[in-house]
Amino acid sequence: MKRIYRVNFVVSLIVLATSLLVEGCSPFYDDLSDCNEVTLEYRYVPVEEDEYPQYVQSMRHFLFDHQGQFIKELPQNASSPQKLIISGMRQGMYTVVTIGNCTEENTTLSSLVAMKSSYQDFLLHLKKRTETGEAYANAEELFWNTKNFEVKQSEKQHYICDLSNIHCHLIYQVQWQSVPPSDGVYRIELSNLTEEYQLDPNKSPLSIMVNQPLGVLHTFPLHSEKTCPIFQDITLLNHQLTGELISLRYRNDRIPFFQVKLGDKAITKKLNLAKAFQTFGWRPDQRAVQVYRIQIRINDEGSVTIRPWYTGSVEDWELGGTITL
Repeated sequence: MKRIYRVNFVVSLIVLATSLLVEGCSPFYDDLSDCNEVTLEYRYVPVEEDEYPQYVQSMRHFLFDHQGQFIKELPQNASSPQKLIISGMRQGMYTVVTIGNCTEENTTLSSLVAMKSSYQDFLLHLKKRTETGEAYANAEELFWNTKNFEVKQSEKQHYICDLSNIHCHLIYQVQWQSVPPSDGVYRIELSNLTEEYQLDPNKSPLSIMVNQPLGVLHTFPLHSEKTCPIFQDITLLNHQLTGELISLRYRNDRIPFFQVKLGDKAITKKLNLAKAFQTFGWRPDQRAVQVYRIQIRINDEGSVTIRPWYTGSVEDWELGGTITL
């Protein structure tokens, strides 16, 4: 009888040890031990200082193995949002893809299946539409990072992760040389905008060194071929239209068209902003942060003059730095 108890005790020890080995150091279990620990610390440095608290409200983290297979989504650290602590992982190489400020109401991320989905299945595209459903409303102020890291046995690793700004602001003011045709509600339409990103880290086509001393390198996701318009309905105020349109990033070869409408009537033709950007020396692929300010004057004879919007009234316009279409 004692021999039977001894055998059962040994078997129990073997089962317990195997359970700890599998569950304690595996990325496939929620109850992870502290065999190994990796800390990913996130920051957003647009120029010289970390401005994460001012710009980033939330993050979603997606864990992939060394072959690019999806493992699981990791929850954000509620007590310390800028740090993601991963413990109990097996030794090896992994990647975390992070999206900042992404909400289910406004932005769609692909539904990933553990150990079936891969990098190439991971897409981000606009979701929120205007009330009529004709076009998209403003995008969210999105951020992105991918970090490759190595888990070493019984070691604690620490990595800095630089979030990249993957949205664009176009701040505009529309004026008339004399008098607007109506006091009604106008529509501003931007077209030829990117609708979707591919979030595969290996396909990132662009990186910009933001701060060499701090080692801040911003990388950006691949634009898909899908394009879309964004509409904004706006009321005339003081004989002018002033607003802001937020989209996914512009590219050197994909700069939008701008059009003003009043009901079904086109007040301007579709204005090719690529020509204006070229005149102003604005190259989107060289800007880590894309914030553009333009002022548009609708002239009495029907032409449109565009210039960078700084300060001053319409009477202060100078010929330098403007383009007429």
